[in-house]
Amino acid sequence: MPFENLTKESQNLIDQIQEAAKTKTIEEVNPLIDKLNVRLETIEKANQGLLDDNELLKKQYANRVEAEANAKSVAQGEELGASWDEYAGKIYEMQQAKAGAPSQKADIISGTGITGAYFLSRSDSDEFFKSIRPHSLRQYCIELPTDSQYPDEKFDLPIIGQTDDGMLDDIEFAPVGEGHDVEQSGLGINSKTLETKEAGAYVLLTNKMLRNKKALSIWMQERLREASWRYENKNIISGNGVGRPLGFQDEDVFYAVARAGAGTIANTDIYSMRSHMITEREDQYVWIASQWTMGILESLVYSASGPPMLNQDTRKLAGLPLIWSEHASALGTASDLMLVNLKYYGLYYSQQLRMTVSKEYAITKLKTLIMADYSLDGAPLLLKPIKQQNGMYVSPFIGLN
Repeated sequence: MPFENLTKESQNLIDQIQEAAKTKTIEEVNPLIDKLNVRLETIEKANQGLLDDNELLKKQYANRVEAEANAKSVAQGEELGASWDEYAGKIYEMQQAKAGAPSQKADIISGTGITGAYFLSRSDSDEFFKSIRPHSLRQYCIELPTDSQYPDEKFDLPIIGQTDDGMLDDIEFAPVGEGHDVEQSGLGINSKTLETKEAGAYVLLTNKMLRNKKALSIWMQERLREASWRYENKNIISGNGVGRPLGFQDEDVFYAVARAGAGTIANTDIYSMRSHMITEREDQYVWIASQWTMGILESLVYSASGPPMLNQDTRKLAGLPLIWSEHASALGTASDLMLVNLKYYGLYYSQQLRMTVSKEYAITKLKTLIMADYSLDGAPLLLKPIKQQNGMYVSPFIGLN
């Protein structure tokens, strides 16, 4: 029976019941009520049938969308010359996400492809860079991530302006008399163009190793992170700016403090270096020291009977964090100990770690090549040490000569 006929009959019965109730007894009205209940049950079943049909249509539509998406992924993979395994893995991941499986976003290697383990060749592995080590200099820098939509765009890094002798040519407040104009102060903002300079690394793994994808994923992430912070640390300190970041160590802004005695470090050297800090930013400074200096620094005390200058529990030297670095020089040579404020260093980097997998590179050796790359550039925000009003020179980058 058509649905609209059921509703019309039900309304007619309701009208009859209301009219009969005015003149008839309850026994005479009850048959009409029973008849109405039958009609209402029929309407309820019809409604449920419509709902069931609607759910079936939804499932059919979702299956068609998924099939089209899968076909599109495979077609794109073939167009790019990628292996079927890699794209089968992506399809697997999409299916897992739809089924509510936990996200594997941070994994480098994950999932099960049609012919075995596959590498996750994703371009959105930004979480890779969120896990940093205590000795990574990145965490102390001004981090400037590239635009996710335009990752290859250049960036004009603001450089604080200075006069020839190092005075800051910056915005300054001055008293203004009533009715007088505000005196113009030097805006003092120059710029240095940073661009996406590629850094890459690769490793060859045996196919046997690939079969243990869970353990290998953990190993790969650790090795890649360690390689990335080593590369960054080296270039933040001493990069020459050609195809890589520009380090602070060889720039004019690096302030060299005269060493008290040749071939060693004395507590007076610590005091001298601290005296050239930008004191308003003292809490942002960190020490960078060569491991060659470890024995000397551990022996330094504030006075003959005073506490050690290096707190082993907090790893702080004279109250500021200490980072041991292989990129600081040998004991007694220039820059074996540095005191730096990396909030005056801009690090421009891509948010994405790109992964490429090739089974063809060493196919006869049963090995697979995995290559990772990302973009990185950086530079100091000052061109030279700052000359203060009292004639004292201070700098965010200080080292022993």
